[in-house]
Amino acid sequence: MRKVKTSAIALLVGSAFNAHALPIPDDLDQALTELIAQHGLTGKPDNGFDLPGVDDPEVKLGKLLFFSKALSGDKQVACASCHHPYLGGGDGLSLPVGTLAQDPDVLGPGRKTTTGQFYVPRNSPSIFNAWVHKRSLFRDARVEFLDWLNPEQGISTPDVPHGEADPNAGDSLLAAQARFPVVTPSEMQGFEFMKGAPNEAVRAHLAARIGNYGSAQGELFRNQWRDYFAAVYGDKSAEEIVTFDNITRALAAYQQSMNFTDNPWNRYVQGDKNALSESEKRGAYLYLYMPPPPSDGGSEPDFLPTQCIGCHNTDSFSQTKGTNHHRLAFPQIGPGTGEPGDESNDRGRMLRNQSLDDIYSFRSTTLLNVEVTGPYGHAGSYDTLEEVVEHYDDYHAVLDDYINNQGWCRQPQFKDIENCVDLFPDTRQHTDAAAKIIDDEIADGAPVLRKLELSTQEKADLVNFMKALTDPCVKQAECLMAWLPQPQEGDPDGLQLFAKNYQGVPLYLPADCRQGDTAVTGSRLLLAQGECISGKAHYFYVDVAQDNTTLYFSSRGGAG
Repeated sequence: MRKVKTSAIALLVGSAFNAHALPIPDDLDQALTELIAQHGLTGKPDNGFDLPGVDDPEVKLGKLLFFSKALSGDKQVACASCHHPYLGGGDGLSLPVGTLAQDPDVLGPGRKTTTGQFYVPRNSPSIFNAWVHKRSLFRDARVEFLDWLNPEQGISTPDVPHGEADPNAGDSLLAAQARFPVVTPSEMQGFEFMKGAPNEAVRAHLAARIGNYGSAQGELFRNQWRDYFAAVYGDKSAEEIVTFDNITRALAAYQQSMNFTDNPWNRYVQGDKNALSESEKRGAYLYLYMPPPPSDGGSEPDFLPTQCIGCHNTDSFSQTKGTNHHRLAFPQIGPGTGEPGDESNDRGRMLRNQSLDDIYSFRSTTLLNVEVTGPYGHAGSYDTLEEVVEHYDDYHAVLDDYINNQGWCRQPQFKDIENCVDLFPDTRQHTDAAAKIIDDEIADGAPVLRKLELSTQEKADLVNFMKALTDPCVKQAECLMAWLPQPQEGDPDGLQLFAKNYQGVPLYLPADCRQGDTAVTGSRLLLAQGECISGKAHYFYVDVAQDNTTLYFSSRGGAG
């Protein structure tokens, strides 16, 4: 008998053992109050975390580094190229485009490689609230605490064998994670820069480039970085303070400052019973109404409609029980991880720990702000939360539809590619292999990915609840501006990423005009915020700091 594992990663898991509908209590507030207490929720995910403010000097240094293309081998890619605040802390793509971009400054749909090929096999995870992850980072959890309950035992990374502590990992998961995009050819290193050199040599060279010393001296036409580092780490020589360890510390501090947890759900948990709509409350009840699964010592109820909180639990909505990686059989699109003889396949966690039990398993992520962090799944195969819920409801039917009809061709990144239908010919083979294991687990009695048996309204309620986990700041340009470099903060190397969209205009936060166009009339136009304008006459104003400032005005479709 195959070892049974409970499964869940992006959203929901579990299911109905029969077709009974879940009865919604008449007094939802009272029922939710009891469930909130049962699950020990406080509405304060940042309790116990020491998070810096966005104005912290180290955070500001990290922000400038995060947006500098100088940390990539060919000086064409910044961390923000795949993790931009205006794109939900990701890149808005199913499959990231790091190096070999046609236009390094284009982000989101329209960012393409010069070859037309895809090189990065997995979707970019959001940096929003990445600090909540106490166990591991990366979709295959390849940067992880050896024992997350005893972090002093160290962090394991791909620089050392699985199960060993990396002495150079740094003092946090985020710092350890920041060591690897710069040594990954398809992400930031490039395919020719220091080809074949050890990881530590590449990192040391990049630090010397930023610090303007050693063999990398003079690689940047303009270099003011030493003074920026001195303001944070002390007035010492560049060799002493512009180190790769300090670079990762600053990058980690920048990400740790992204505390976007002031959402309607947390306000409800803290006592504001009007913070949620009735639909959101019903969705919360569906999400929370679950005795512990049998593996946690609980007993099976007569029906088990969902098991969302089994794998996205506590106030952080991240995994804190059992294993942190799960098999879901999301469509297997993308170039694969390049294993000899099986190049187009991605076997997930197994690549790191070589355990067959973890084949096709991927890390559970937080659901905080999940509304803005799509596309979803390890390869970004679903664009909407509704699609993800349907996958959990009947994964075989959804997979058949997606694969038979080349569902990736409906996605913005791929839809305009001439040979779109032929992009991923091995999708069915690899996806079916993961689905077959889940089928066997279900046959063995595991409560994994059984049909939800929820009504259309109940599915909508679940989605609405998950949208109530969105901090309004992540949808407001003016609020997010603090996490983007500002002109007065400087540009130490002249390589700062000034992102633009496929239309060639500066990247802005989109607005959903389908909800009813809202006229911008007689009010200030928000900076970098997409606005819906309707009606016959409009006027608005913007403030400019100086003469000869360029203003961009563009219609939504780029035709005006």
